[in-house]
Amino acid sequence: MQGRRVVGTTLLVVLAAFVAASAQGLLANQQRIYVAIGDGKTAKAAPRATEAFHVWENGVVRPVVAAAPASEIPAIVVIIHGFERDETLDARKALTAFVDAIREGSPNAKIALIGDVKDPKLTNITTDAAKLDETARRFAVSGSNLLYFEAIVDAAKALGKEPTDRRIIVTLTKSTKHDADHQTTPQTVAALKKSGAAVWSIDVTPENATQIVNNHATLEMDGFVQNAPSYSGGASEHIFGTASLPATLTRFADLILGQYQVTFERPDFKGETELRVGVSGVTSEKVYGPGWFIR
Repeated sequence: MQGRRVVGTTLLVVLAAFVAASAQGLLANQQRIYVAIGDGKTAKAAPRATEAFHVWENGVVRPVVAAAPASEIPAIVVIIHGFERDETLDARKALTAFVDAIREGSPNAKIALIGDVKDPKLTNITTDAAKLDETARRFAVSGSNLLYFEAIVDAAKALGKEPTDRRIIVTLTKSTKHDADHQTTPQTVAALKKSGAAVWSIDVTPENATQIVNNHATLEMDGFVQNAPSYSGGASEHIFGTASLPATLTRFADLILGQYQVTFERPDFKGETELRVGVSGVTSEKVYGPGWFIR
């Protein structure tokens, strides 16, 4: 079997994010980003103090004035693209475990589960628990007309309307499923930047996969799936088969729930700039945090 072509590189400590307009409760010269730290296995990392976080913008040191466990309510859209009947059981387990974990750690979170063509409607994960749990338990297959890039754009638009600045898109994709989409990567990235949403992706290669054709649609989607998380401040995993999907998605939930909100001074620089984040004392752990900044 021929695997996917790797597009771009994966950075461990310095990753990227799109950060939207000023968050509530900040001074005029301050901005906030979200940073997750995990050990790559359990997603549990040792607590970090404010002085452990470091931010650079266009190579200029930005003083970090506060860093604490994130208190903003997360808004999350989960997109399940390309999953067929033989993946149903593991997909249901994964979605159920993810919703349960987020609900336990953030009972006021808002979430939408998207497996077909429809506008994402985020609902309270606790108030609407019965409906959400049923959606997760009864997931069957991804809609055949669900287009990946269009789903990302729709999710970004929906999240952009949420009052929180902690906006997250989780995508579950298959390396053998691509579609000729009406949207393209530039349009999709523009929607992400505008919304300030971070992409967290799990890409599955089926155990029975045959050779994958590297055409334009394949490479364009591959590039986005692999690189959007690092640009937007999320994480990405590529797994073989769906058996480990529940554990991987649960680890994503733990990482999201363990995010820090990091506030730093930003007296100048407007528009799109390069942002880097570092955390002191990181060795075998991974840091998921910013790289591009929009204002």
